[in-house]
Amino acid sequence: MRPRIEDLYKAYDTWDEQWLTESLHPELVHLDDYGTKDRDQLIELWPSVRAENNDFTRDRVTLIYNAELSAFSFTHIAETGLEKHTHCLLKKRRYVLANHDPKAAVR
Repeated sequence: MRPRIEDLYKAYDTWDEQWLTESLHPELVHLDDYGTKDRDQLIELWPSVRAENNDFTRDRVTLIYNAELSAFSFTHIAETGLEKHTHCLLKKRRYVLANHDPKAAVR
């Protein structure tokens, strides 16, 4: 069974770093604010993200959810007021292939 958006939300809400790490695409870049990061660079940022104590559920909206991409937004309370954050995640290739090839490995 391929992961559902609810699985992604649960991983963020409980900060399940193992699930988040395993779900990252190993070859492609990931959006981070106004730049891009590879998988390892993104993982290096996680301690600082965790330290921000984000509430990923505040005003959360699913923007895109399909076989290749998940994207959602939420608001964060910063010192200067509310900030909107958008997270886009490319899914691992095996999840994408599973939708096109019934014999492909899925998790």
